[in-house]
Amino acid sequence: MTTRKLAATFGGAAVLGHLSQFAWLGLGSRTMSTEAFGTVLAAQALYGFLQVVIDAGPGFYGARLAASRGLDALTRGSIVRLRLQLALVAAGVALAVGAAADARSLEATAPFAVALVLFGALNYWEAFGLGNARPWSAYVVLRSLAPAGAALTLFLLGRSFPLVLAGIAECGVIVVVSLAFRLSARTGISRAFSAPRGPWRSVTRIGLPVVIGQMGLACGTILLNATGAAAAAAAFAVSVRLLTGINQLAGVLATALFPRLAGAEASEDVEGHGVEMGVRALVVVTFGATAVLMFRPRFVTSLLLGHAGDAAQAAAVLTLATSCATGFVVLFTLVLLARNGEDVFLRVYVAATTVILGGGIVVVLVSPAPRALAMASVFAVGQLVGMFLLARHALVSLPNRKRAVRHGAIAALVLVAVGFLAATTPGVRGSASVVTAVTALVVASAAVTRRRLGAPATDSARPGF
Repeated sequence: MTTRKLAATFGGAAVLGHLSQFAWLGLGSRTMSTEAFGTVLAAQALYGFLQVVIDAGPGFYGARLAASRGLDALTRGSIVRLRLQLALVAAGVALAVGAAADARSLEATAPFAVALVLFGALNYWEAFGLGNARPWSAYVVLRSLAPAGAALTLFLLGRSFPLVLAGIAECGVIVVVSLAFRLSARTGISRAFSAPRGPWRSVTRIGLPVVIGQMGLACGTILLNATGAAAAAAAFAVSVRLLTGINQLAGVLATALFPRLAGAEASEDVEGHGVEMGVRALVVVTFGATAVLMFRPRFVTSLLLGHAGDAAQAAAVLTLATSCATGFVVLFTLVLLARNGEDVFLRVYVAATTVILGGGIVVVLVSPAPRALAMASVFAVGQLVGMFLLARHALVSLPNRKRAVRHGAIAALVLVAVGFLAATTPGVRGSASVVTAVTALVVASAAVTRRRLGAPATDSARPGF
């Protein structure tokens, strides 16, 4: 696939997956009590974190080898073996965390433990490295569509959503994708057991920072649920789902560029174009989405959470306002990772997650009201810390794109500031919505005007983005 086709495939999958995620949240919250829904979302958050443990290092390492045509049968077997080893450990951790919370959490988490092992054997990453986005895109859509479809069926039948059903649906999706794209034959599981020891050092360098970063996304929901605040966990989890969905849209271009960047010996021109387009897209999407939420927060949160209140609205506004900062981290992580620039990631993600985890522990111990908004505030600070550290490195690594890096970081800071004001002062939400919407329109129109005029995409071009 060309970069344009990859972007179109990922973009379509992100949109469909995001819409399916909305449907799952809205229907799931209406087929379960608030406490049960919070428990299921906490189980999904834990699963998402453990998925990254399995996938981030081995997946990107294998995709990078495939893109550079350096993947042979022996190396493939070693990578699959490593993924399965991580999957078995992750499954044990999932069961232990579920059991430590309560019996209901264990019930919701148990099928996800099985899904972790199945996901470890799913070789979508090789196809991705070779430029085929279809397996990964299908998984992105179906993993949200399956629980949404189950919730819709139960809603129409007037039945409750069982705690185990979300995990069972995830298992089914992995099996369907594997069979539909014949990934089981490519995986070579039988060879994995006789393959040499996996590339732990390389995988750890790539994966550990991303795992730590994912912990920052998941820990707030897990901490709230584990300390008996399931309703606050549900509100914060819905806010994070909004955030990650927007970041998927904003990160489409960077993801589509990954195979081309990883497979090229010199990529200055591609990196420059991708960075500028990525920053523009990031600002347009995140400012636009936040403007919509600030304009009608009650409408949006009530669609996604059947028992939404003022605290859920405030948490959603502030969390979504961090989407430019988190999207900035996603964009430059993928650009630098494709060019073997992962050395800086560890301190970036450790710093951000330390702030979030430490602040999250304080929130659950002090129990400020509302807890969902307090957790969103901690999350916003942590994301800004990580963004600024990564921006400093990007300014050095991408010297010809300093203007785009600076403007992306400034835009992220402004959006968080506006979001915090709108979250804590409901009376200004209308004005804040207008300001962010106008900003998105200006950046979008500037990009379109420059393209029509045929102006070169350089840092000296005006206007700034």
